[in-house]
Amino acid sequence: MINTVLMRLAAMSYRNALILAAIAGFIYFNSPLFDDGSDLQKQIDDTRKRADEQQALLVQSEQALREVEKVRKSVGALQEQFKSVTQQLPTEIVVSEIVRSVDMLGRTSGVSVKDKEPRPPSRQDFLEVHPLRIRAEGTYSELTNFMYFLASTERITRVRNFVFSIDGNRTGGGRLTFEGEVLSYRFVAEAPKEKQ
Repeated sequence: MINTVLMRLAAMSYRNALILAAIAGFIYFNSPLFDDGSDLQKQIDDTRKRADEQQALLVQSEQALREVEKVRKSVGALQEQFKSVTQQLPTEIVVSEIVRSVDMLGRTSGVSVKDKEPRPPSRQDFLEVHPLRIRAEGTYSELTNFMYFLASTERITRVRNFVFSIDGNRTGGGRLTFEGEVLSYRFVAEAPKEKQ
């Protein structure tokens, strides 16, 4: 059969062979058998686009990992600070010791402590706050030294809501009255659990 096709092609004129070749080429190029590479180019473009997307995701992931590492370091540093602070806070506190400390610091700084009123303790996360309302009299220098000594003690760490006032008739001879709240903190191992 192939021989007969080849013999007929050989017997054709040049013009007829050219027309037949043009028809055959047209059919071939329009048939599904012809591959001009556009499908392959489309696949290459799609693959390149996916690779670019994956590269962008990789960059974002690396940035996120760097941020996570920074946060881990920050958390580690904060844990170390928390640990050092909690080691400095007492785990047991007695109000009578605080009152004795205030009296001793008052005598040391030359201040006359008039009133000491313990207030009920309150809980803040892992801390228990023990407030003590005090009223003292002394010169400005004595009272500021007294406040400094109070804030520097191990058990008393904060003086707040304080007021300096002078006697209304000014017969105090340069003496001021100090009224304020002295806070002592106690470390509580566990934070209170909320009832569900």
